[in-house]
Amino acid sequence: MVSKILKDVIYYLLDWEADGRRYAEEPDSHGLDGELCLIFESGEKMFVTWRDPVIKNGDYSIDFAPKRSTTSEVSRTCNMAGHSLWKSFVEQRVCLRREQIHNTCMVVLTAENGQQLFCCPYEEKQWGADTLYISQTIPT
Repeated sequence: MVSKILKDVIYYLLDWEADGRRYAEEPDSHGLDGELCLIFESGEKMFVTWRDPVIKNGDYSIDFAPKRSTTSEVSRTCNMAGHSLWKSFVEQRVCLRREQIHNTCMVVLTAENGQQLFCCPYEEKQWGADTLYISQTIPT
C-alpha cells in the first residue's frame, strides 16, 4: 500500500465489548473482537479486519481491506485518534503491510516518523486467537 496521511482511527465494537471506555485505561495495547477502521486524508477507509486462515489449522488471521469482512453487527464505534496509542500516527504518512508470523497473518502499520503498530490475532500468549491485538511491540 502506498503511504497516505492518516486522519482518523475508529474501533468498530461488537455487542459484548460495547463499552469503549476500557480502551482509555489501556495505554500500551488494545484487544478487540471487532474491527479497526483507518480513515485517510482523502476520505478513503481501510479496515484492519479478519480473514480466512492462512494455514488450514483453524487459526484466525488479520488483513486489511477497503471494506469490513465480518457480518457481525457493530454495537458502537469508538474514535481513538486522540488516544496515546494512536496519537503519533494521526496526521502522519502511514503504510500498511501484511506479515506472516506463527502460522498466521498480522498487519504492520508504519508511520513516516518510524513508529510501528502491530495488529495481530493474539490473546493470552496464543497466536491465531480471535482477538485483534494492537500494540507497539510484537507480542511474545
